[in-house]
Amino acid sequence: MTNDDLTWLLDRLGPLGHITARRMFGSRGLYCDGVFFAIYADGQFYLKADDVNRDDFTRLGLTPLTFQAPSGRIQVLPYYPLPDEAADDDTALWRWCRGAIAAGLRCGRTTPGKRGRRRTAAPGPA
Repeated sequence: MTNDDLTWLLDRLGPLGHITARRMFGSRGLYCDGVFFAIYADGQFYLKADDVNRDDFTRLGLTPLTFQAPSGRIQVLPYYPLPDEAADDDTALWRWCRGAIAAGLRCGRTTPGKRGRRRTAAPGPA
């Protein structure tokens, strides 16, 4: 992952709201207006999923992000790769990201200092 790749991605996501990236375990956690909605790791962009939007990813045959913990156990995270259709189409990218932001809102994950701020709808262009 290069800073140029991350900068390019953050620029594309800008219309959704205030996008920030924070280091986490060798990758970056992405936040939209303080809502944790994505992970950028090893050049791959993963979006937050929950019971509401998970089927959108699995219908496309996408599998969740996994990694091997120091204990040797395989960990499965509720983050799925960005579908191919959204790689070069900003409208599709924003639609998928809005779903991930909504999932982030439902689970209540925000950046420190923003906890307690509740939103009712995911921000971004229509």
